[in-house]
Amino acid sequence: MPHYHFELANGHRIPDPRGLNCKDNEDAIAKAHQSADAIAAEVGETPRCLVVVDDEGNDL
Repeated sequence: MPHYHFELANGHRIPDPRGLNCKDNEDAIAKAHQSADAIAAEVGETPRCLVVVDDEGNDL
């Protein structure tokens, strides 16, 4: 199963050292949306950008 990282990008990138295993790119993007919703609920603000990065370091 591929491994993806979800980096916050609000002017500069904050790396995700752990990441998650996802079925495919579409699953990773869906999890990014879920993460953005969770961040918004916790801090009261939706992140401006959550970048999904694949195993090879490519942004999706």
